[in-house]
Amino acid sequence: MKGWLRRADVILILILVVTGAGSWLAVRFLKNQNSPSAIKIRTSDEKFEIPLKDTSLVIPGPLGETEVRIEDKKVWVTKASCPNKLCMRQGKISRPGEAIICLPNRIVISIQGKSKLDAITY
Repeated sequence: MKGWLRRADVILILILVVTGAGSWLAVRFLKNQNSPSAIKIRTSDEKFEIPLKDTSLVIPGPLGETEVRIEDKKVWVTKASCPNKLCMRQGKISRPGEAIICLPNRIVISIQGKSKLDAITY
């Protein structure tokens, strides 16, 4: 092992390990800062913000009611009165900045967070 591993190789390996560990810690720290805090709901008539607690909501719209479920810090539409039900197909959202939009019913549901990050790649 002494013949093929030189001092420069050991230094390079140490630099790579330290850089990798630093990157991993930075991502973990930034991910924890970007935690959701509340849900903002906008309709054609009003705006309101609710805490991120397990509950169900019924939101009125021009075409009828839209049922929204909040559970385990995730939000999704369980029942919609719009024709194509695209808001139901958008699935669960859980990160700040994500939104569920129902254009026919004029409802926007978005998750608010404390971070000022523009984007994070997972």
